[in-house]
Amino acid sequence: MTYNHKKASEEKYLIALNGELLQLPVEQISHLIKKKMQGDRAVQKLFEKFEVSLEQLENLRIEIKDLEGRYAETDLESMVLDKNLFSDGKFWENNWFVCVHELVHWLTRFKEDEAYFQDPEECLGFVGSIATELARGIDIDEIWTKIFPRIEFHFHQESDAKEFFLNCIQKAKELLG
Repeated sequence: MTYNHKKASEEKYLIALNGELLQLPVEQISHLIKKKMQGDRAVQKLFEKFEVSLEQLENLRIEIKDLEGRYAETDLESMVLDKNLFSDGKFWENNWFVCVHELVHWLTRFKEDEAYFQDPEECLGFVGSIATELARGIDIDEIWTKIFPRIEFHFHQESDAKEFFLNCIQKAKELLG
């Protein structure tokens, strides 16, 4: 007996496009959703209201899964849409609003995450942590191993985390005089 197990990324979902009903993979639907978001006036205004560049959409992963009765869920990295939103092929007409609703959750989390490292208290907390390690004579590599993972956790891009960490090291050295 053989079983046909498809990976989630191989599954296709019904969606209307240019007057045709098509079965498309998640990656293609994700691209279409992001493209529609970029061209949607209301979505553009939401990005403006949150002071987030539309280019940040590239960092949002859109997935389709069985959410067992929930329409969608969103965190800082992904928007997961329930597969039932695509059951009749009328996603754009009947369920597009779900994406826009979830986008607000994502934008809110994005701004909160961004604000975390603009918060002087959080920044000084890391600067103080690094300064105390430097004052104890701890090697920068050991400080990196100990503190950097806690900083990196809050960033999407490792390069941004490194830049923040290096800035904290400089400020820690200035703090110590």
